[in-house]
Amino acid sequence: MKELQVYLLLLIAGLDHGATEMVCGRQQRSNRIYGGDNVMPGEAPWHVTLCFQKKPICGGSLISNIYVLTAAHCFDGNATMKDPALWTAHMGFTELDQNPQPPAIKRDLSQIIIHKKYTNFINGDDMALLKLLVPVQFSRAIQPICLPYSEHRFRLRSQCWATGLKNEEEGASPSSSSRFLQKVDLTLIGRKTCNCIYNSYEQAELASPAQWGVICGNNMDGTKGPCWGDSGGPVVCNEAGIWFQAGLISFSIDCHLPNSPVLLTNVTSYAEWIHAQVDSEVSFAQQTEQVPEMVDDGKCDDLISVKNPGCGIPKISNPKSGFQLEKWPWQVSLNFDNTHTCGGALISERWIITAANCFVGENASDNPPDWTVRLENGSSSEGMKVQKIILHGAYITKAEGFDIAMVQLSNPVTFSDYIQPICLPFHDHRFQYGTKCWVTGRKTGEPGTLYEVEVDLIGPQKCNCTYHTSSMNEDISISSQLVCAANGSEGSTCEMEPGNPLVCNENGTWFLAGISSFGDICKFGSLGIYSSVKEFEKWISDNTFELYYAKQATTVPDSVDDGQCSY
Repeated sequence: MKELQVYLLLLIAGLDHGATEMVCGRQQRSNRIYGGDNVMPGEAPWHVTLCFQKKPICGGSLISNIYVLTAAHCFDGNATMKDPALWTAHMGFTELDQNPQPPAIKRDLSQIIIHKKYTNFINGDDMALLKLLVPVQFSRAIQPICLPYSEHRFRLRSQCWATGLKNEEEGASPSSSSRFLQKVDLTLIGRKTCNCIYNSYEQAELASPAQWGVICGNNMDGTKGPCWGDSGGPVVCNEAGIWFQAGLISFSIDCHLPNSPVLLTNVTSYAEWIHAQVDSEVSFAQQTEQVPEMVDDGKCDDLISVKNPGCGIPKISNPKSGFQLEKWPWQVSLNFDNTHTCGGALISERWIITAANCFVGENASDNPPDWTVRLENGSSSEGMKVQKIILHGAYITKAEGFDIAMVQLSNPVTFSDYIQPICLPFHDHRFQYGTKCWVTGRKTGEPGTLYEVEVDLIGPQKCNCTYHTSSMNEDISISSQLVCAANGSEGSTCEMEPGNPLVCNENGTWFLAGISSFGDICKFGSLGIYSSVKEFEKWISDNTFELYYAKQATTVPDSVDDGQCSY
């Protein structure tokens, strides 16, 4: 089929709709629409990648030969982040390179214009304009996207597309010199529907995040989506062969978590602001088709994926099949000075939960550069760098509770059959006493050798009595912030160490019930004491939105704690 050459009469340089000719929103490929993974040459000629001191930080869209549209939060941080001389804009590429070859180019910036009402992305107004130092020449690889006027109506529930970078190789650093431009489809949904989905989490921190000036893009299966470094990138929709920018990426709680729409700054809401800031023509275009007024009914049941929470479902579901890496894909090793010190559990692409006592003491450190993290998947012997360590503020000693910490990786991991997050329980989750659960960890002195022990959950009264009897009357009270588990396996071999996950299977989904703090699970009938993860839901959520929570599928009655001093 012939390539259609359609030239649109665009109305630019003013919302009075005065006429000027500029071609925008045209893919320079014959009869091709977005789909798949890698962007082909000419598919997204408006995409811009913004690099700060040569490191790709954000995306953007070309809206004229001299202006780029992006997110204001890209420039959060210290004053140097707002210095245009430290930024470059890359365009016309399908594979980013700091030394671009034609048709790819890069341009320095002369000005950064941040929306005057912007404070942070949560409060909205997350938009900025960038002026290039030298105008670009349009080509097949470099074209502006069409901007909608304020009266433009995008069809809700229509398929639109986001573009952004992906690492060339799994595990590559975000600052890699060569990275591919990729695309992902998003279903455009209104604010009310978007808030309906987020409110299904039943987390106060995520309640109704989409306010005025926001529209959302939803990816139903949660297998793909914008990630770190994609902020400010365009979300574009095809209308009668012309591509319009509906939004720019502002916020999401994780890279591709199911039931987590991407919050987009709604370009139509800021059409007048854009026009008021520029001193030359930009690519506003009139809508070429009539779209009836769209009703956002705020209903979202059909958009919430229940088939897979995106966590807690390993490739091998039978824990008694012998230790295999696929069974416990969330298990990690925390290494201090390159020596295995503690265990931990992966709870998202960049976050690990472990014990606070790992980082406190004479031979310990809470300095991130002193630590590395190894995934217990056997894929690499090289540890991953740590960016941040957060200890619970109330932690003093493990005997007094609050023995929980979070570790942020410098770079996100890529999920696979061997690398998966564990599901976090909500505060109202009920783990039944007597439930068979599992503790996993690494054998000290035997690198790469892991253990698994089946344990029984017991109540605090029974735990208090049994623990004090078996620990020479050690004066420790087992509070509601702790959970206990007794070893019910004869002949098990293990070593109790801090930070190891206590996980329980409920209808095929594994939940993180606790993080090991102290005690002993290595003899039949012995007790291990764990920080109860559900009791720290608010603290965990206060530190990051990048989490995999899952609801309890069935109603569990209150457990009976007989308080008897025996197991």
